[in-house]
Amino acid sequence: MARSAAKNTRNQPNVTYASDQGTLGTASGFILGAAAVTGTVFVHSIIITERSAAARTFTLRMVESGGVDDATSDIFQATDLASKEVLQIEFAEPGLILNNGDGLKGLASAATAVNYIVNFSTEI
Repeated sequence: MARSAAKNTRNQPNVTYASDQGTLGTASGFILGAAAVTGTVFVHSIIITERSAAARTFTLRMVESGGVDDATSDIFQATDLASKEVLQIEFAEPGLILNNGDGLKGLASAATAVNYIVNFSTEI
């Protein structure tokens, strides 16, 4: 998972904007874990890209602190992606909120074929 940070251009004190990117595997894994950062995380958008020559599915989960990493936490379940399709998911302000211990997890029907970019801000 690669992370990049951006300068706060909205003049909001104690807010940092960043993005994480990576590739979904076939087992549920963290895309973004709020426990890894201090403060509250607001997920603004997620971009999902199918980069192979075959259709795939992906699942995204919002697992609350102490919650179970299974289908009960799905926010997108086995969602279809055509070959080379790009899907942008935007959350209304303030965004999908992750508190300490919460996490955003994902998986795909095939490893190395579905990429993601998560755009978020952290309020300290």
